[in-house]
Amino acid sequence: MLTFLKRTLATKSEGIELVGNHLEWQGLNLLKFALMEEQIMLKLVKPDIKYKNQYLEMLGEWKGTGEQPQPWVLHEDYSDFNAMVQKFENLSKGIDVPNGFVPSSTYWAYDDESGKIVCAVNIRHYLNDMLIKVWGNIGYGIRPSERRKGYATIILKLALECCKTLKMERVLLGCYKENIASAKTILKNGGVLENEVIEENSGKLVQRYWINTKSILDE
Repeated sequence: MLTFLKRTLATKSEGIELVGNHLEWQGLNLLKFALMEEQIMLKLVKPDIKYKNQYLEMLGEWKGTGEQPQPWVLHEDYSDFNAMVQKFENLSKGIDVPNGFVPSSTYWAYDDESGKIVCAVNIRHYLNDMLIKVWGNIGYGIRPSERRKGYATIILKLALECCKTLKMERVLLGCYKENIASAKTILKNGGVLENEVIEENSGKLVQRYWINTKSILDE
């Protein structure tokens, strides 16, 4: 056990070791960081066929609201679920990465208590010309029914720990200026505002924040 920004973090996964004040990830296939706060139990898991029903249920909820699922990985064709899972695995290894994209790792935030996938997370391993302009390294989207429950700050913390494991010392995140809740989440996780830019497609103002992952779990 160790202090994690004044919260209790329990690690429950093979291959994770506590070394000094840091967690080490050694050949992990299933990332499990269980954060216990006000009975919230979350873990980030890699896409797997065993979560098929939960994944489809989450997508069904997005569809029912009329919202566009976020991040982009939620738009992948799931008709062959195993093929989709394999595609995500390949992308994390830099295999068959489409033009204009970069290697990325996808995780699903799974709530042990409810048995639901509450969020999808996509971590871009490095920035290309497009990503550095606006949206950066991390994209995530919480399903509509699970918002305003304190998940966002926790999920971003876990995503940043993944970035640290991937040797990403500094990561960029973007959010619309009008999305005050997202900005607060980024700031709570150590985000430093660099500037604001106009997104070409929407014309909206986007805030660009940098986070230094070296400070994660250093307390």
